[in-house]
Amino acid sequence: MSKKDLSAGRQALREALRELEQTALRSRTRTEAIDAANRLLEQAGLAKLGPTTVGGWFETGSPAKDFRSLWALVRVLLEWSGQRPADTLTGPSRGQATARWMATEALWKTRWEQAKDTRPRTAAPTNAPLVVAYLTAARDAARQHPYPGLLGAPSLPTLADVYVRQQARTPQDSPSNGPAPRNQAGPTVPATEVFQECATTCVLLGGPGGGKSTLLRAHLADSAHSWLSGTTGKTIPVMVSASALTGTDPLPTALAKAVTGDLRQVGLLDELGADFFRHPPRTGVSWLVLLDGLDEIPDVDARSAVLTMLASATGTGPYRFVVATRPLPEGELGALNASHPVVRG
Repeated sequence: MSKKDLSAGRQALREALRELEQTALRSRTRTEAIDAANRLLEQAGLAKLGPTTVGGWFETGSPAKDFRSLWALVRVLLEWSGQRPADTLTGPSRGQATARWMATEALWKTRWEQAKDTRPRTAAPTNAPLVVAYLTAARDAARQHPYPGLLGAPSLPTLADVYVRQQARTPQDSPSNGPAPRNQAGPTVPATEVFQECATTCVLLGGPGGGKSTLLRAHLADSAHSWLSGTTGKTIPVMVSASALTGTDPLPTALAKAVTGDLRQVGLLDELGADFFRHPPRTGVSWLVLLDGLDEIPDVDARSAVLTMLASATGTGPYRFVVATRPLPEGELGALNASHPVVRG
């Protein structure tokens, strides 16, 4: 079966498995990985895997009947790739590892769920009316003032009026002999570049009262209005609090719960299910997740789990991310790796 014959979900699962296996099997074989996974499955009282079944996962992205079977193999490959089990660590490292494993398992479960959906994608998706309803409610919510007692305030200014220039440091700004210091800013850029140039994940850093939330809300309002007016783009924004992603729900489920709850207050009548955020909102269009208040999550392990989830979801699903936060302790943003721009307000 050729790649073009596969659903988007199966393609994504197949490519993720192949990439993981290439990293994990340096001096081992797939047969050894299956044997190790079967030992885990046997301990859990589950049926063992066979080479034909696993071969189908790698060749066509066919999803396992039970996610636990897929996860057993993925877990083995992740450990062989260097992701240490939480029970082998102590202290803060154990908590961070536990959070990372939870986020990684949630990501793979999302991939598995997407692979089970074999419905063809069309230029006019069946969720088009729900997308319009979402955009209308999101625009109305974003235009309201975020602080209590000020709902009668004038509408938010346009993005260009909120922020004219930002200081950004991107990988291209790093010196040739190594990465740039974390506190070194690059050349100034217009605020709109924060969203237009964010190919995968962008971190927006700023102190208290720096306007990070307003910037996100202004972009959401402007973008939603543009879509509703017939001007399309490459992304449709969705804004959530970072704390909404700290649970055990996979990313699409967490987004659905948070956004539905927020937008009911401004007239959203239909529930936005996990399936709504599991797939692109339009053909060739990504969800631009605007994640606000990462620093407001008090537990470092919970923040680490959120960052790991974002790093894992980048490039494998219908998502791009802009993360707004106050400066965090040195090293915390490392989970996103140096390829992601850091923009300082």
